[in-house]
Amino acid sequence: MSKASLMPGEANGVAAALGARVVALRKKSAGMTQKQLAAAAGLSQPYLAKIEAGRQDISLRVLARLGKALTVELVDLVDGIDISAVELESRPYSRSSGSD
Repeated sequence: MSKASLMPGEANGVAAALGARVVALRKKSAGMTQKQLAAAAGLSQPYLAKIEAGRQDISLRVLARLGKALTVELVDLVDGIDISAVELESRPYSRSSGSD
């Protein structure tokens, strides 16, 4: 299933695996509550809940913020996550309007 066909709130494999990794690191390594991690990473608790449930794709910037808050390297967050089911889509290139 491609990212474009995901229904709102539906988990995908990569997001679900990343979410599970965040939960494991938060509980085992850092001993933090979801609220504590959200505050430390500068995220809202509902947004972190979506990440942990695998219902939110995240940017590299958010991934870095989570890594810093959990005091782990980025590789520790993604190492071993299976990406074999990720479907690659061809998308036409378009220039950004500069509003980012």
